[in-house]
Amino acid sequence: MSGEIKIPFYGKWSMTVVGKNADFLQRVLIEESLASDGAVPGVVGQSVAEIDGERWLVLVESSGTNGATWQASRIKRVPGVISPNGLIVTIYSDDVVPGGSDGDFDDLILQFTYLNPEVNPPGATPYPFTLPVDSFRPKLPPRRKPCGCACACTCRKRGRSCGC
Repeated sequence: MSGEIKIPFYGKWSMTVVGKNADFLQRVLIEESLASDGAVPGVVGQSVAEIDGERWLVLVESSGTNGATWQASRIKRVPGVISPNGLIVTIYSDDVVPGGSDGDFDDLILQFTYLNPEVNPPGATPYPFTLPVDSFRPKLPPRRKPCGCACACTCRKRGRSCGC
């Protein structure tokens, strides 16, 4: 998803600012949650331990006027699974300033971790959501020589003796 302004989340998540590559002030707005609505400064390491709600929204904003006015940033949402956090969503933002944006989507980077213990049990290594190669295609039976004899002959038709 590219260029969205507000991203919806469902259920209980935590949030951490993991990266910033912008000259302008950045902030994260949380809307429509049960108890975590408000602005979070876009400073690496800043976090919210728990954001919950049936459906809540995330908006990233930047300010080129030292906080006097704020402009919504475009954002990309990328889901993933990492150890030890399990299911995560990383949000990459691209601030929009007068004259346009640079399209780099690295101005503010946020990581959200899903806090549902059934999906991400605390203290357990998360399921990697991958399967071993042997599990999705059965092994083929060993190849037999065309005529069934033990020698390396040129017989190509089954049931025909090769004369070896």
